[in-house]
Amino acid sequence: MELLPSRLICVIGVDGSGKTAHTKMLLSELKISGRKCKYVWFREPYFFSFPLMYVFRILHLTKVICLPNKRIQGEHRYNVNPIALVWPWVRLVDLIIWIVWQVYIPVWRGFVVICDRFIHDILVDVMIDINNLKLYHTLVGQLMLKLVPSFSMVVMLDISEATAFQRKNDIAHLNYLVARRRLYHEISFCLKIPIINTDKSFNAVHKDLQEIIISLGNWSSKV
Repeated sequence: MELLPSRLICVIGVDGSGKTAHTKMLLSELKISGRKCKYVWFREPYFFSFPLMYVFRILHLTKVICLPNKRIQGEHRYNVNPIALVWPWVRLVDLIIWIVWQVYIPVWRGFVVICDRFIHDILVDVMIDINNLKLYHTLVGQLMLKLVPSFSMVVMLDISEATAFQRKNDIAHLNYLVARRRLYHEISFCLKIPIINTDKSFNAVHKDLQEIIISLGNWSSKV
C-alpha cells in the first residue's frame, strides 16, 4: 500500500494511549513509500518558561513525586495569581517558537511532519497546571489553538484510565489521567477531532488510524 499523506499529521491523547508507537509506525510507512518525513515529539517546548519553572520550584509551587521506577514527576501548582495569568501566555510564546522551528520550516522544506502530541496536549497540561478547565475558551487558549496549521490532520487516541495506568510506570496516580482524559474529550468534541479507542490490538488501532486519515482525504491508498 502506497501512502500519500498530508503535510502534517498529529496524534494526541493521554499518556499510555499508544501515541508514540503509532506515530513511529506511520513514520516507517512514510519512509518505505519514499517520502521525506520528520518525527517530532511535541511534549516539552520549553524556552522562556524553563527559567520560570525553576523559580516556581524554589517557591514550592511544584510538587515533586518520586516514582517506583526511580523517575521523578513534578506536579505544577500554578493556580495562584499572577502566575495563573502569566503562565499560559509564556507557554504560548514557547509554542510559537516551537511550531515555527519544528513544523513550519520542515514543511516548507518539503518534509511530511508527524507529531507525537501537539498543541492540544500542551493546552491540556496548562489547564491542569493553573486549574482552569475552561482555558480553551479564553483568549490565550484560543490563540494556542489558532496555531494549529490549516494543513494539519489531528487524531486523538483514547484509552481507559485504568488501562493507561497499567501500561505506564511513570505516572504517580490515576487522577493524573482522569483529569486529562476528560479535557481531551471536551476539546476533541469542540474541535470535531476524530477519536480512536485503543483498548484493542495494536494492528486494529493502526488500521482505524489509517482509515480515518484516508476518509479525511489526507491519505490515499493504492494496493
